[in-house]
Amino acid sequence: MGIFLCLLPSKRYENLAKRYEKAVAKHEALTTERTGRTARDNELHLFIEALRTQPLVLDTWDERLWITLVEKGTVHTDGSIAFEFKNGTVVEVGSEK
Repeated sequence: MGIFLCLLPSKRYENLAKRYEKAVAKHEALTTERTGRTARDNELHLFIEALRTQPLVLDTWDERLWITLVEKGTVHTDGSIAFEFKNGTVVEVGSEK
C-alpha cells in the first residue's frame, strides 16, 4: 500500500487524507452519540422497571420517588407552593391561612 500511495499525485493524496480524517471524526462522533443513547436507554429501562414494582397507591412517604418526579418547588409570599414536575406539569397548593 505504501508504494501505491507514493504513486498518487500529492494533491490527490491530500484530498484523500482529508476525506479520511473527516470520516474518522464523523465515526467517532457517531460512536459517542450511540454510547450516550445506549446509556440513556438503559437508564430508562431501569426507571420503568422500578416504576412497575412500585404500588399504585403509596401509604408511606417515598423521598426517592418525590426526587425522581419533582423538578422544583416555588414558595410564594402568600404561603402557597407551586410544584413543577419533570414532565412540565405544575401543581399549586394554596396556603392554609
